[in-house]
Amino acid sequence: MANEISLDKEDHLFNKGEDYNNMIYILQEGTLEVFDERDGKKIVVGHIQAGEAVGEMSLLDGGPRSATVIAKTKCSLLEIQAKAYTDLVESWPKWYQVLVKTLLDRLRQANSRVNV
Repeated sequence: MANEISLDKEDHLFNKGEDYNNMIYILQEGTLEVFDERDGKKIVVGHIQAGEAVGEMSLLDGGPRSATVIAKTKCSLLEIQAKAYTDLVESWPKWYQVLVKTLLDRLRQANSRVNV
């Protein structure tokens, strides 16, 4: 349920607002940049390093991508289908599923208030 993909420098992994594509990514090599654009200005909100996941918010709540992610260097990633994760989540207690959804809702609301 995982495929290895690579990105060249400046390639886009996904763009803010895109529909969730049922994938989460684990960066194996390289650096990704996470950013938003406000009033035509690029606002860097973070960097993803090897060993970190990206796309987790959409994976967890099915919402649109909350930021744009591009490769700052040549990157190697594992692309993991959401089904592997959702099968696991369905085995969690219902209260834990509700807790995760609540946290994600609050994070998305906070992001929108601070224009991230």
